[in-house]
Amino acid sequence: YTPDADFNGEDSFVYEVCDSNGACDQATVVITINAIADNNAPVATDDVASVDEDGVLNGTTLLSNDSDPDGDELTINTTPVTGPTNGSLVINADGTYTYTPDADFNGEDSFVYEVCDSNGACDQATVVITINAIA
Repeated sequence: YTPDADFNGEDSFVYEVCDSNGACDQATVVITINAIADNNAPVATDDVASVDEDGVLNGTTLLSNDSDPDGDELTINTTPVTGPTNGSLVINADGTYTYTPDADFNGEDSFVYEVCDSNGACDQATVVITINAIA
């Protein structure tokens, strides 16, 4: 039995069983289909930041501009989806992060992080970091 899409409530069907002598009997099966809430994925929004060359960026929570349409609690994956190419990164469980650019590097670097809701749906966002040249 497969219910119609998005159906919930009671449904039934009748079946008949016959023996080898031709005696038959019918029965009704009642099935209750319970509705389940659809889980919408969270929305991770891109971020920008800047730090001076040879400095350390202690970023505030990456989750501050991310949301979940269902109001589910969000968690961040502490392993970046894609790490920076010109520095090192630590993402903490509370969404704060520390980025340290490579020595004498200036320009742009980026990383991609993943945020998930309490029902397992996830989204990704990119953080673009501008590393300002110093004299």
